[in-house]
Amino acid sequence: MKPFIIAGLSLLLSLSLSAQLKVGNKAPQIAAQTKEGVRFDFRAYEGKYLLIDVWASWCGPCLKAFPELKKLYKEYTSKKFDIIGVSIDNSAGQWQNTVEKHGLAWKQYHAPGNFKSPVVDAWGIDALPSTFLINPKGEIEMIDPSPKQLKKFLSKLK
Repeated sequence: MKPFIIAGLSLLLSLSLSAQLKVGNKAPQIAAQTKEGVRFDFRAYEGKYLLIDVWASWCGPCLKAFPELKKLYKEYTSKKFDIIGVSIDNSAGQWQNTVEKHGLAWKQYHAPGNFKSPVVDAWGIDALPSTFLINPKGEIEMIDPSPKQLKKFLSKLK
């Protein structure tokens, strides 16, 4: 009986730690890589606001969000802003096909495992899509902002 209690407490602790992620927190690392095998590194985005879009090919709302993300990317990438996609698809083929089918121009990373992906745990994700705006200091600026909120925020960047 004791192993079950300890395992249960361990699970609750890990869930509560990941659920505490909030605005102002340092952004956790992302265990993901591109199709070329390049691992994600926050240093590549220093000095920029970075929108992290966590999605999957089987997620209808994720696919519906792509057109708005394309507009934001086109309009604001020259203003110290960038987007990355992080797919939690188990299948690299489905991930890559979806990127090509929807013409996603921003850098895409793969963190397989669906809701067991390390990214899901580290970022406290319980639904898709999940988006996080990270500021140039590497802190979480916004969690799941709407396109309207993002446009308002990004329009103030110089």
